[in-house]
Amino acid sequence: MIVEYIQLDFETFAEINPNIGIGISTEYNAIFKADLNTGNCEYLGFIPNEKMAQKRLYTKAVVCSDKIYLVPSSANEIAVIDTASYEVEKLSIKTPVLSDNEYYKKGAKFNEGIVYGNSVYMIGCTYPGILKISRVNGQYDIKYFDSWAQGQSFIFRRSPAIYGNMLYIPDTCGNKVLEFNMDNGDGQFWCAGDNNHGCWSGCIVGDNLWLAPKNPGPVIRWNLISHNVQEYDAFPNDFRSRDFAFSKILCRDKNLYLIPVRASAGIIIDTLSGTMAQWKTLCVKDGETLGFMFEDAHKAYLRLKADTWKRYFYLDYSSMKIRPFEFLLTQGKEMFFRDQISQSDVIKEDSLFQLKDFLKHIVM
Repeated sequence: MIVEYIQLDFETFAEINPNIGIGISTEYNAIFKADLNTGNCEYLGFIPNEKMAQKRLYTKAVVCSDKIYLVPSSANEIAVIDTASYEVEKLSIKTPVLSDNEYYKKGAKFNEGIVYGNSVYMIGCTYPGILKISRVNGQYDIKYFDSWAQGQSFIFRRSPAIYGNMLYIPDTCGNKVLEFNMDNGDGQFWCAGDNNHGCWSGCIVGDNLWLAPKNPGPVIRWNLISHNVQEYDAFPNDFRSRDFAFSKILCRDKNLYLIPVRASAGIIIDTLSGTMAQWKTLCVKDGETLGFMFEDAHKAYLRLKADTWKRYFYLDYSSMKIRPFEFLLTQGKEMFFRDQISQSDVIKEDSLFQLKDFLKHIVM
């Protein structure tokens, strides 16, 4: 008998014990427990009061104390999962003043979350504000820091840079960078680079913020003390940026590693000399897209896809080499299908949920 396992796609994932994590499907409203050694996953259930077939309900998971906080993108509310019982709590979000950000979309509310002190900070993607969530004596308190967003338009993605108590978040639509004080909630925008057309990710080296371009343009080095800017655009001759260059910038020793999305290859930058070289471990052909899914302390999980296929692997941070890896639903498949059918009015057929699955599990 051939056993068919379902390949799972995670952008929202949190490690709760050594080699054990909780992942939220990118394609469906579904919670899984995953073994990071084998990739085997068990279906646990779904987030209540959210659409079952909605894509990218959440885009990040962070652990604070004994709770997993899910950062809502297209979801209506924040979800909090207990790390022991897997019970789910929901926290409502106030509706923003739409004039505060002309780019605001209900399907792209937040994109990133970090833990600072004993609180979780959720950073708006198009939502005009940053949320601070604290839990005291079992009660949740949400503070909204949004005065800095009034009259501003921006789209923040993932991977802000942390410098002490300060967050630095690049705008993907232009050369602005938000400097946000996590202690008092104050924020202000700075302009970083004349030829900066939008950046996706940042990292700190010494007193310098390095930014990876989302749109074709230079890599930016912005000194956080003097605010002097240096632009690096001496890419290798055979490198092609394409329309969506990089999604992540990593620092290892004295080198920076830029993970491509549609750029032809990754880039390695020597932070001492500023020289740039192709990182041929990660190459992307025409028609392909490399997605940075999530990371833990030791690895980044990536997805390479084209129109008719997709492949998964991880980047080992100790060796900076890639290895094939995939998450497979090996336990709870029947319950997953039953929940999707019973909780949905309409089910879209795709590679994960096919007509034969619907017919097999439909309750007459």
